[in-house]
Parts: sequence; structure tokens; C-alpha cells
Amino acid sequence: MCSSSPRQQDPKRSREASNLRSIFESTYGIFATRGGDRRRGRDGGTTGIHNDATLSFPPPHRTAPTLAYAEPNAGRHPVEGRDDAEADCRSRVDLSLLTNAHTSMKGYEETVHPDISRMLLAEYDTTAEVPYYVTGRLTLGCKAATMLPPDSLRIDQLANLAEECERAISRSSTSKSMSPTQLGLIRLSESECGDNDGTSLLVASMMALTLLESSIRRTVNWGQPAKQGSAPLKDLIQRLSEMEVEGSSLTSLAPVLRTLLLPTKFGGINLRNLVLHGFLSEISVKWFSLVLILLNTFEDAVPAIGSPESNGVVFPARPTKYPFWKDLVENGQSILRSKLALQKLECQARDFVPTTHLGLLRFLLRNLAPTIFGESSRPLSVTYVALMCIILEHSLRLMWCEINGRLDDKKAQPSTYYVTLDGHGQKTIHDVILLPFLMTGERNALVQELGAPLCSLLSDLFTSPSLEAPNTRAAVFHGTFDETIFSELKSLVEPDVYASAAIDERESNESLADIACVLTSCLESLSNPSRALKYRPVYSHTASYNRQFAAIFANLNRLRAIIANDRLVSDAVCLMEERQAQICHDATALYVDPTDLQVMNEMLAGNNDDTWGVEDLYDEHSTNLLLSSSGASLALLEDTAAAAESYIAGLNERTIAVERGARDRVNNGRAAPRQGLVESCREVKNDTLNFRCIRKHQLGQIPEGSTKLPSREGD
Repeated sequence: MCSSSPRQQDPKRSREASNLRSIFESTYGIFATRGGDRRRGRDGGTTGIHNDATLSFPPPHRTAPTLAYAEPNAGRHPVEGRDDAEADCRSRVDLSLLTNAHTSMKGYEETVHPDISRMLLAEYDTTAEVPYYVTGRLTLGCKAATMLPPDSLRIDQLANLAEECERAISRSSTSKSMSPTQLGLIRLSESECGDNDGTSLLVASMMALTLLESSIRRTVNWGQPAKQGSAPLKDLIQRLSEMEVEGSSLTSLAPVLRTLLLPTKFGGINLRNLVLHGFLSEISVKWFSLVLILLNTFEDAVPAIGSPESNGVVFPARPTKYPFWKDLVENGQSILRSKLALQKLECQARDFVPTTHLGLLRFLLRNLAPTIFGESSRPLSVTYVALMCIILEHSLRLMWCEINGRLDDKKAQPSTYYVTLDGHGQKTIHDVILLPFLMTGERNALVQELGAPLCSLLSDLFTSPSLEAPNTRAAVFHGTFDETIFSELKSLVEPDVYASAAIDERESNESLADIACVLTSCLESLSNPSRALKYRPVYSHTASYNRQFAAIFANLNRLRAIIANDRLVSDAVCLMEERQAQICHDATALYVDPTDLQVMNEMLAGNNDDTWGVEDLYDEHSTNLLLSSSGASLALLEDTAAAAESYIAGLNERTIAVERGARDRVNNGRAAPRQGLVESCREVKNDTLNFRCIRKHQLGQIPEGSTKLPSREGD
């Protein structure tokens, strides 16, 4: 954690900082307070992101804390009437306010191996020459007379470079060298008095590392079509080292990136995974400074590569995608909109979240949560979701290690694959917290501990292969929400510009807010085990098949009812049978008894009541494995369900046309257009009944007494 004593400043510097904070208060209304100094607990507690009200956060304890949450719409000032000097401050940020928050060995000893701690805590070494320098534009350049290492920098060289980045930022008094994105990261890292502590720096570093990986990926793919899937970071860095970017020294950054981002077996400290997988709860300002300048270097060198500044789209407009989570979303909303509920959740969560990460929990619930449904401030939804992911991952990993007897995996070990929440891209080579089985083949005892409903919900959130599922952690940290991240960070330094757009963005992209609400409900369930959760999987392979079967049953029943009860349709069917005898004969051979379909669906669905137990989860896991190789079958089911629905709509339209034609015939003596209805009935009978082929040739026959569907080779 940061030092318990405040940094000593000379009077001139103190006056400058005080003046700048006053300008921030009148200009931004963000990270600024009125009256009082920050009162720091033994852990260096942080203050809120909101405006106007003074926030004072106490150190962690086991009784309910008294919180002073800021009003989200306080402290806003209109642009009109602002003088030139004040308006100019919108484009200036005193980067010297980034003060060093040094972390002690004790801050890391519970979460990472001592060897990794020593690398993170490496100090400046006057004997270690660094082949890089920080330019006046706050980018990295190569020293002409120094030979670059072939693979990676030494740790002492990287530490020297990081401290040089920190000093370069502290010397800079203008933001002209940085985009609003970087300035937003700095603003995110700042706390009430303009200083920084390890917690707020960790949150800012989390977002900066996410953007840095995306910048590397965009640079490597420049001018090339995007490839399916995500290449490992080590491969991206290798490809970067082999690229030729005209007028840029990006290729020379590969040694820095390897040492900073890759695991120790590649000579690195693995900072990205240490942060994004939740092992670290605080970080030194020098590492944040290095990541910030690396990010600025990429954006400065290749601004046209997926640059959000040149892209007018901030949020992709789309409706909410998670109707199955309606109750969870509403519960999460009720918590996020209530100061009292947030206080209660923080108090309860102290028994679930480890002590090392309580600072992050406070930042999450006190600083970020009130922005999600703030009326005037732009919601920091991605930042909230990202921080929630790392808190949940590390807390669940500790539970997993304890209950499965894998205590060594509590810490990040050098040259070892971590136990992760979702196993993104590497599920087959290391243990995944949420999978029902360990790599050894033993059952995951965490399933029994948490219960099947909560495990299924977490799996739907983080590990489901369904395209409908959010795959939350992977989406946030691997590029899906990059545009939203850029927008959020900009809003921290340009609040007036984004204040009017924030409501529209929130309305057009409810899915992200939904995820934030569902994650909040998850944290509540994990923190309060006595609160029963009723939940069944909705994004597993089995659940997807069941939904398609249900859609087919519903539409076939509607078709049957239409044919039986609508005289015009039944007459058209009879006429079709007379005129299209061969087609009807062929279709009859393909007929499938609806009872057979119902039996198949019941075998997949199992018990349909509200209970969902551990054995149900393991049974469904076995079925999921079989269905995972039957993607073509699911696609055919989806097509069949859509076709049946489309034909019903067509029948209804043509029935209306026939009725209208009948009226015309009576009124005007014209013949009714019945042929269209006949053609529609022929299509229904011929195509919809082809479902027999799907059952027979794609899904295969279900053995008698079996509760699982066998997959077919090559399906």
C-alpha cells in the first residue's frame, strides 16, 4: 500500500496544486471536493469519482461503515461564460500530480511468489543502462548508440525505464502530448487531493493494459484482414518485432513489451495477467507511467489504426441481449441505485473478498457503482465491470484453492499457468475455476460449495460458448468494448462534451448496464450464501437446444391449429393434395411424430421444476460435451424454427389476401387468389416436415433410457 505519511511539498508547489484543484473543481466537477483534506486510513482509502460532496472513506473493519456518497449531478458547470484561461484548462492536466505510491513487499506477499514480488519492487539501478529514452512528446524512443537486446530487457533495465517514465510525466505541465484517453486514465488514477494510492493506480493500470494489448493487436493487423480468434500476446509481440512501420520505432519496443507483459519463462514480469486476473490489488506509479507512455507511443506512431479519435461511433446501438436475466438485472439495479444497499453489500462482501482486495472493493462500490445510473455523469460501466471481474476472479480462486487442496495456486507462480476464471483461449492446458472437473479428472469441489445455481450463473456469465452469452471477462479485456473504454476515459476530462451524449449512449447500449447489474447480483449471492438463488443454465449447449426444440414445438402446434381450424387453409391443403400428389406423397414419407420430438426434448431438459442440483449440473455437463460437436445440428434446428415461424406469418398474410379476394369476388365478380395460399401450404408441408431429416441424420437416435444425445463424427 502507499506510504502512511503524506509527501512533503514546497510551498510554491502546494499553491500550484491547490490552484489547479480549484480550476478542476470549477471546470470538470470530477475528482474534486469542497472543503477538508482526504483522511487516509491505514490502507490509504480512496475517495469517490463524483463531484461536489466531500467523501471520506474509512479503513476496512467488520462493522457497517458510515459512507458519504456524492450526489451524481452535483458540481456541473455550463460551458457558457467561462473565461479563456479557465476554458484552456480543459486541454491541460498537471501530470506532476502523479506522485509515487510505493508498494511494500508486504503488499504483494499474499498474492504473488517472492520472485515476482522482487521484480515488481525493483528499484532504480544507476549501473543499468537503458537503451530507450522518453521524448518530449511523452513517447519512447531508442538511443542511437545503444544496441537493443535481442529478446527482452533485464528487470533492472525495465525498472529504470519505468522510473524515467514517471519522472518524465511528473516534469510535464501540459497535456498537449497526450490524447483525452491518456488524460482520462490519469484522472481515473487520481484521488481527492491530487495524489494517488496503489488502489486507484491499479484501476487505471487495469484499463491502460487492456488498451495497450488492443493497440498492439491493431498495429500488428494493420492493413491485413482480421483473423478468426485471438492470437496469444507473445505471438503478437513477435510479429510486431518483425514488422516495418514507416517512420516509427514501434518494432524496437518488442524487448520492453516482452519483459513487461509476458510470463517469467519468457523473461517477463507478466504484468498484464497479474493485474487482469486479479492477483494484484495495488501497483506502483512507475509501472502505470510506463504503460501510459507505451500506450501513447502506439497511438502517436499509428493513429489511423482503429483510432477511436477518428471513429464517430461511440456505442454500437443494440437492444439488451439478456432477457433471461430480467430478475437479476432488476435486483442489481435496485442495489446500484441505492446508497444504503451499496453500503450493505460492501459490508457483506468483506467476508467473501480477501483483505488484500478490500481497497478495490471500496473503489468499486463507492467510486464506480454510483456512476452506472447517475443522471448527469457519464456511466463508467466498462470500468465497473472490469474491476468487478478481477475482484470476483481472485476471490473465487482463493476459494477454489482452499476447497480443492491446491494452496500453492493461490499465488501467481513464475513459469506456471495460473488458475483462471474463464481459461480464455487456454482451457485445455490449465485449471479453470468454473469448470465442473479439475485437470486431474476429479470433481471440482467448488461446485458443491457454491451450489449448482450460482455455479451455472457464473458459467453463463464467463465461460459459455454460446454466441448469445456475454463472455464477460474476455469481452472486456480483449477488445470488444474498446470504443466504450475510450469514451468513458474521455468523459473524465471532457465532461461537458459527453454529458448530453451519456443518456443516449446508456439508452442505446443497455447490454453493458445489464452485465453490471447481473455481476452486482452475483457479488450479493457470493457474499450472502444464506440467500437462496434459483437459476438454471440459459447459455449452455443443452439450454440452446432446448430453446430451439421449444420454438419448433410451438410453431408446429400453431401450424396444426391453423390447418385444423381455418377453413380457407384446410381447403387449400385439400386442393394442394389433389394437384400436388407427388409432393404430398414425398412429404408424408418425411413425417415425424410430434410425440417423438417431445420425448427428445424431455430427455434433454431433464427435470423442469425450479430445483437445479449439483448432479443436474454434472449430467448437463456430459450432455454439453456431446452437443459441443453438433454445431451443424443446432444451426439446422435454428433454421427450422425460423422457417416454421416464417411460414406461419406467410400463411396468415395469404389467408388475409384470400379473404380480401373473396370479398372482391362477391363485390366485383373477380376470382379469389387461392393459388398463393396453396403454394404456401405446399412449402409448409414439404420444408417444415423435413425436420425428420434433422432428427434422423444429424442428431442420431437416442438410445433407450439415455438422457444424453450422442454426437456424430464430423458433425
